[in-house]
Amino acid sequence: HHIIVHTQVQKEQLLQKAGFKNLNIQVMPLGIDTTLFTPQEKDTEEINLLFVGRISRLKQIELCIQTLAYLLKSQDKKAYLTIVGPISDAAYFIELKALTAQLQITNFVSFVGSIEQEALVPFYQKATLLLLPSAHESFGMVLVEAMACGTPVAALKGAGGPDEIIAHTVNGLLSTKETYAKDILDFIETPQMQLKMGTNARQLVEQKWSLRKTEEALKASIEQVFITL
Repeated sequence: HHIIVHTQVQKEQLLQKAGFKNLNIQVMPLGIDTTLFTPQEKDTEEINLLFVGRISRLKQIELCIQTLAYLLKSQDKKAYLTIVGPISDAAYFIELKALTAQLQITNFVSFVGSIEQEALVPFYQKATLLLLPSAHESFGMVLVEAMACGTPVAALKGAGGPDEIIAHTVNGLLSTKETYAKDILDFIETPQMQLKMGTNARQLVEQKWSLRKTEEALKASIEQVFITL
C-alpha cells in the first residue's frame, strides 16, 4: 500500500529512482522516550564533548579528536572528549589512539566502549555538545537522543538525516569539515548560544521525534490500509 522511511531525505532519494518514483512513500519519525532522555543542569566550568557511535571510518572520529585539540589551544577552559561505541574497525581505532598521542591530548580523551542505551543518558546529560561528523547518517538516533537531553549536536552539512533535523545555530551546528572546529569554538565561547540551542533542541524533539509522534504516524499508516480494504 505504501512504503515507510524515516526521513524526508530518504523519501526524496527513493523518488528519484525509476522503481519508486510512482509509489506512495511516507515518512515515519523514529521516536524516542522523552521521559527517559531528559535534560539536567550542565557544568559550565569545563567542556565535555561526546561522540556516540561505531568506531568506523565513515564516522570521521578524527574530526572529534582534532576539534578537541583545537579547543584546548584556543580557549582557557578544560576540555574533554568521551567516545562511546563498539570498535568495528580495529585498524582505524589504532589510528585514532595514535592521533591522540601525536596531538598530545591522550589524557583528555576517553574511549568507553559499547554500553546499553539507558546507560547513555548520563553521558548525554553531562555533554556540552554531541559531535556527529559522519560523512553519511540516514537518521542518527543518537542525534535525537542527545537533543532530548538538551544537548545540541554538531554535524556536517550534506550527511543526510542531520540536515533535516538541525537548524544551524538554532538547535545545533551544521558545518563543513573546514569550519567544524571553528564553529564549535564559537559555540563554546557564547554561553547564551549554548543555553538557547539546548532549549530549542529539547523542544524540537518533543514536537517531532517523541514516541507519541511515532505512534501517531504508525496508527495513521495502519488506518490507511484498512480504509482501502
